[in-house]
Amino acid sequence: MARSRDEKRNQPRPETRPWLTGALLTIMLGAFVLAPNPEALAWSAHALVDREPWRLLTGHWVHADAAHLAWNSIALVVLGSLIERHDRRLLVGSLAAGHLAVNGWLLTVNTGLSFYCGLSGVLHALLVTALVLEWRHGSRPVALLAGVLCLAKLGTELLTGGAVITQTLWPAVPPAHAAGVLGGALLALALALPARLRAGSASRPTAPGQRYRAVRRL
Repeated sequence: MARSRDEKRNQPRPETRPWLTGALLTIMLGAFVLAPNPEALAWSAHALVDREPWRLLTGHWVHADAAHLAWNSIALVVLGSLIERHDRRLLVGSLAAGHLAVNGWLLTVNTGLSFYCGLSGVLHALLVTALVLEWRHGSRPVALLAGVLCLAKLGTELLTGGAVITQTLWPAVPPAHAAGVLGGALLALALALPARLRAGSASRPTAPGQRYRAVRRL
């Protein structure tokens, strides 16, 4: 029985098709077509006071212009597909962490923003997850180099207050990107700690009597 379990564990995992990423991309494109005026669905402090809490969700999925949509669509396809092929639940968790982190920043910090829209803050949580996956299951030098470049880009944006690569109709909000990175890092930490605790308990020496009982159970 133990041998059959080991053989099953060592079999290659079936490929996960990134249908969730495709669905999310469709929603984002549809929102741009159906609501060309982003202010109707964007995050707004005044709208929240007027009892429109759904903007905490929709604000991330509408975009200021076609360039804003294009850059975030490319990032969603690349990062979302990479994470979903590994584990779809991890993609859902990364999206949730990004939404919670950016919304938490918007609600607790006096940002001075009248409106906020776009997925870039949430995407930075997915970026952290993708880098962790590359570090653990891919090339560590690639993950390290990509991480350093991303941190350099984020640091430059925080210092200058603008985007390094993209120029869109609404100005970039680098602190939202930093909030997304924090959300992704907290998710990675929350997932890593239980695994380390399990590994630590499994490596503890077993008393002779306990070892004997374990063998008898097998």
